[in-house]
Amino acid sequence: MASSEFNLNKFLPLMQQWRWPLAGVTLAGFLVSVITALLLPDIYRSTAIFYPTNLPALQTTLNPEYTTQERLALSMSTDDADRLISIGQSQPVLKHIIQKFKLAEHYGYPAHDTSDKIRQKVTEEFLYNYNIYQNNRSAVEVSFDDQNNFFAARMANAIMQQIDTVNQQLTRSNQFKILDAYAQRELVLRQELKQMQDSLLLTRQQYNIFGSMSAEAEGRPESRFLAERLVQTETDLQQAQGTLQSYKSQLPANHTKIITLTAEIKGLQAALKALKSKSAGSSINLESYLAGSDRIARLENAFKALQEEHQKARQTYAEAQLTLKNGTTSLYLVQPATPALKKIRPIRWLIVVGSTLVTFVLSVVVITLLERRRSLQHQAFYA
Repeated sequence: MASSEFNLNKFLPLMQQWRWPLAGVTLAGFLVSVITALLLPDIYRSTAIFYPTNLPALQTTLNPEYTTQERLALSMSTDDADRLISIGQSQPVLKHIIQKFKLAEHYGYPAHDTSDKIRQKVTEEFLYNYNIYQNNRSAVEVSFDDQNNFFAARMANAIMQQIDTVNQQLTRSNQFKILDAYAQRELVLRQELKQMQDSLLLTRQQYNIFGSMSAEAEGRPESRFLAERLVQTETDLQQAQGTLQSYKSQLPANHTKIITLTAEIKGLQAALKALKSKSAGSSINLESYLAGSDRIARLENAFKALQEEHQKARQTYAEAQLTLKNGTTSLYLVQPATPALKKIRPIRWLIVVGSTLVTFVLSVVVITLLERRRSLQHQAFYA
């Protein structure tokens, strides 16, 4: 009785016995794999590489020392990279890219079919060809595979730009709130400045003081006028009084010179009173000047300080508008995606070799099983 165990020593004779069927099947597998490999389209991969940046806050960019102390710098933080990767994998970004490049038509699906099933298939095929990850140097890589190397490059660059756009939008809402606060502050200061200006004008009209009261001001017309007029009037009055005393000692009381000089002295006394007291009816007098000068000086100082504050607020608001309008990028581009010159798949020789080898091994297994079965049937027949 033959042994029930399969003897490996019979393997070579077995292969010799089945050599033509085995060679035929292996050759058929080889030819099929060659044809299949030749029919497979070439796939190209384009990759964009970038780093996240430390995008400064709006207040930082408006800091006068920002240009020398703080600039856009590369971020090696895993958190920043994870945020960009999450954005790149988010549904809004995927939907935007799919619609922008009409991937349903690109992948051969009917353009008019917008069913959930088709959209899901398009998304799955898109995700199969799309990859975003952080490499071992902390940079973020966005790659896309396609039969058209130029299309793959456009896709990778578009995805990177959309990630940048969404990443900026995450901070834009808060920045626009800050911009509104700057606008409100500028408006409030402008209104206060107008009120202060009106108050200063009314005070000037009240005291008839229209020159500047600041210490560095060169022209103070009311002060100079009062000083000159007071000194001149006082001098003329004293001279007239001295002359009158001299006339009284030499001339009779009813002399024309004494009467004229007495009238002149009364006029000088009235003029001096008008220069000193506002009750005399003079628009410019010492009493009003002294009463209003301090108040006007305080109003001028307050107006000047408020004017400087308003100018600064207006400049800050204008610079904030310009900063948001410029839209500083949140990515530091290392390498834009360019059309690949070499395909990444298929590796045709590997497909042919692998398929031929698998065909040969499977054929050997089938032959072995058939011989094993025949051996068992033969043993059962002669038992």
